[in-house]
Amino acid sequence: MSDSVELGSRILNQIEFYFSDNNVVRDRFMRTKIEESENGWVPLALLASFKRISSMSTDLELIADAVSKTTSGLIELSEDRQNVRRVNALPDADSLKDSISAATVYAKGFSTEASLDEILEFAAASISDMTVAEGETRPTVAVVRMRRNPSTKQFKGSVYIEFTSPAAADHFLAKTHTFKDAELSTMTQAAHVAEKASERATKGSKQAAAAAAEAVVVQEDCIVRVTGLPESATRESLRELFEPHAPVAFVDYTRGGSEAHIRFSESGVAAKAVEALLATNPKIDDATPTLAVLVGEDNVNYWTVIHQRQRDKRHSGHGGFKRGRGGDGGRFAKKAKKATSEDGASDE
Repeated sequence: MSDSVELGSRILNQIEFYFSDNNVVRDRFMRTKIEESENGWVPLALLASFKRISSMSTDLELIADAVSKTTSGLIELSEDRQNVRRVNALPDADSLKDSISAATVYAKGFSTEASLDEILEFAAASISDMTVAEGETRPTVAVVRMRRNPSTKQFKGSVYIEFTSPAAADHFLAKTHTFKDAELSTMTQAAHVAEKASERATKGSKQAAAAAAEAVVVQEDCIVRVTGLPESATRESLRELFEPHAPVAFVDYTRGGSEAHIRFSESGVAAKAVEALLATNPKIDDATPTLAVLVGEDNVNYWTVIHQRQRDKRHSGHGGFKRGRGGDGGRFAKKAKKATSEDGASDE
């Protein structure tokens, strides 16, 4: 086959693909052009502007000559050689959906540098050994859809190969395939779609679980704000003040400050603890602190602070002090631990 004949054949195959059932059920632009035009004619000049055609030739006479040699019964060239149209009416997309899916396979493992022409040639060769009954049309490759990264447009190394019959897809899947010495992973399009849906569902479940873990849990009647503290106050003295009335989970206080927050181990006990304490005229080193249960927005805001502290601690990767040779972190670790217990405001 001469170069000019081969070029004409490639141009014709591409234009027939544009008008094929497999393409017009998906290609909204092409379908709209056919529907909007008079009697379904599409200008040859428009087709020549498409990337695949223009990469082969921009000579309208050469392209018209290629189309005039069609024998598929799919398209026809107008008498003035300026337009092309489908011979048959446009198909109903819904009626073809199942048959197209059954004729489509997924293949992965191609080099990211592979070209569309190389993969088309590979796909055609993969079904060239099919046995076809007398009188039946030999299946061909309808289209190869190269899957690309949405942001970079880089070929991902996987494709959907759409054949003209489900039998061709079955024939393809019955064999093991390699492309440039690399073994390919193959499956039906339906299986791949189901696999990706399962992956998305799993990912969504993990994200939902992570979001739930990160959610702020607000407990009511659980925290008391203490103000008017003397500089001599400590976390221990505050704990001793409240502990007889309800179990204390954490004392949020920085030594020398005038304000602290007492968090109890359970909700619904803060108000009763405050009521019991006020009846005893509580003092810390002769100072009478003011006690108030956090409610409403103040309570929500404080629980948000607690949540953020815990989140930061989890994400910081700190594992505490390393153990010393004696197994207890050494004397410096002990000093640091003591300072934290009295002066720090770290949350658990």
